[in-house]
Amino acid sequence: MPKLKKIEADLGQIFIADRALEMIVYGALLQVEGLKTPDRLTPEGVWGRLAKVYKGNGIQILKDNPAAVETETETSEPRLHVKLDLVAQYGVKIHEAAAEAVREVRRRVKELAGLEVDEVSIKVIGIAQPPENYAQAS
Repeated sequence: MPKLKKIEADLGQIFIADRALEMIVYGALLQVEGLKTPDRLTPEGVWGRLAKVYKGNGIQILKDNPAAVETETETSEPRLHVKLDLVAQYGVKIHEAAAEAVREVRRRVKELAGLEVDEVSIKVIGIAQPPENYAQAS
């Protein structure tokens, strides 16, 4: 498994697994209003079928230069790219929610893993239906 980040500590080395990074990104997305990962869709109806077919949470962590190169002067870290396939809630301003998601993902990965995210790309794969009482309120 390619190492993401080797942290020298008093007791040894620390490596951050891909799954741990994925969970950090997932937690960051929970803070963003208006965007959901496919696995958070309700199980009934078309969106439930989409979630079953999609088989995943819509988060993909890609690494350029997965094996960090160490020289005597510096260590070049792997470049992280986060690809997200998300569902927008009906009525949300997608560009604003996506911009917030990008900021939150970068901030949380930097804060919790100490890694810089070079790119966050978001693909909106659908629009979730509004609540049933939405039409009555209009």
